[in-house]
Amino acid sequence: MLRDVSKFLKRFHSERDPQAMEAKWKAMNAHPFAFFRGTSALYYATLPQADTVASTPAAWVCGDLHLENFGAFHDGRGSVQFDINDFDEACLAPCGLDVLRLLTSLYLADALHTGRGLESKAASQELAHTMLVAYADQLAKGKSSSNPLTSHRSVIRETIERVRSTSPEVVVASRVEKTKRGIRLKVDGDKVADASSREKDMIGELLIRSAWLHTASLHDVAKRYAGLASLGLRRYEVLVETRGAKGSLKLLDIKESIPSRCEAISSHSQPRWSSDAQRIACIQHLALVAAPSFLEPLRRKQRSYVLRELQPSKDRIELGTMDSDARRWQQAVRTMGELTACAHLRGQGRSGSASVKRFIEFGRDASWRKPMLDLAAEVAMQTRQQWKEYAEAYKDGYFSA
Repeated sequence: MLRDVSKFLKRFHSERDPQAMEAKWKAMNAHPFAFFRGTSALYYATLPQADTVASTPAAWVCGDLHLENFGAFHDGRGSVQFDINDFDEACLAPCGLDVLRLLTSLYLADALHTGRGLESKAASQELAHTMLVAYADQLAKGKSSSNPLTSHRSVIRETIERVRSTSPEVVVASRVEKTKRGIRLKVDGDKVADASSREKDMIGELLIRSAWLHTASLHDVAKRYAGLASLGLRRYEVLVETRGAKGSLKLLDIKESIPSRCEAISSHSQPRWSSDAQRIACIQHLALVAAPSFLEPLRRKQRSYVLRELQPSKDRIELGTMDSDARRWQQAVRTMGELTACAHLRGQGRSGSASVKRFIEFGRDASWRKPMLDLAAEVAMQTRQQWKEYAEAYKDGYFSA
């Protein structure tokens, strides 16, 4: 158990962009849920060892599953999917790791529903049970859905429609402007900042290696500050124009990849990936019905990056607006449980993952469910304590530049 949370976090982030880290430190100070989202390295470094997790079937896990890691996105087939949308920590590991982290995030999200105190605790426990049963029941079916199985639920349908109404063309139009130098990205100095000439040259070299976009013309590159866990890593917003009869402007997200902290604690042997970006992109393709447009790994020297089409900003369930609407919360957590099971089932029998028979047996077995819920509550309590230590250090200026 690490005793000095702040020292660990400062050391772990020591090589990241200082400007982006100021935003990350501030965001993590807001509440335990935000702290949890931004500290997966600390989470895995201090996770209690428990057979409750270790004994679960091997699966291709997301590794950083939480309530806000689900969203809608345009896929490469012209459709809009609602699914898990970030696989930076993905690896081969006990499926219980995904389940535990997702449940823990629910216990920490009391600020997003039903108020606080005993009422909030009871609501969280009920929702956690619903989520866990949905996951287990979907596993027990032994089949993953080949389409958005939950789109008939209003909370999911609204998110899908919001993204569908914001086409890639609309996203491009909202983020570019015409200047004397041609079409350029809008820079606000906050979420989007100027990239250096060296960075623009580097992106140009990366795109030459792209299977999808090696013939595209590069118009502009900007530094992008988005997300929470990945803040401080190299990330870029890129404007290109594809060639051919149907050439058009495309807006891309290119994000640096680093080793998975989830993989570091997994007892399962991992494939020999050529890069962390390859690990992320391959597992994402495996786990989803359809991946985001242009998803692929790129590499330059010792660094690797994941490329994908930039998605609309309002691509997730707006949890903060649901308040005490029990029906919508039930829909949301049931969906998340089912989609997690589907992702695990799609990888069944692949390179060390458990067989579909093993997943079905595990889904039908109820003996692990209460211990998993109890462990999630314990980890959530530990995270709250870590956040308190962090918040004190932040208040004292420990994380100031």
